[in-house]
Amino acid sequence: MGEVFFGHDESGTPVAVKLIGASVVSEPGYRQRFKREVEAARAVSGTWTPAIVGADTRADTDRGDGAAPRSATERVRTSGTTWCTGTPTSRAFPRPWSR
Repeated sequence: MGEVFFGHDESGTPVAVKLIGASVVSEPGYRQRFKREVEAARAVSGTWTPAIVGADTRADTDRGDGAAPRSATERVRTSGTTWCTGTPTSRAFPRPWSR
């Protein structure tokens, strides 16, 4: 569905950023499903649930500027297994996220 990267927001706070690939975005109904996923994640909280700190479910991958639908959560530090499968990045992901 997408890749998850370690990143940071503009203030330097660590986040996990899920970027959705262009091939997936073009699937019928995908944007609506991703929007529901973000809304559901915002509605839950708990010790083992990282909070959504931002999302852009309407980013246009066809613009050619690297924009992609994305969501960002608090970065959860673990002792051992890393849940983010992408590569670390020092890229700052822009706010405002919410759309």
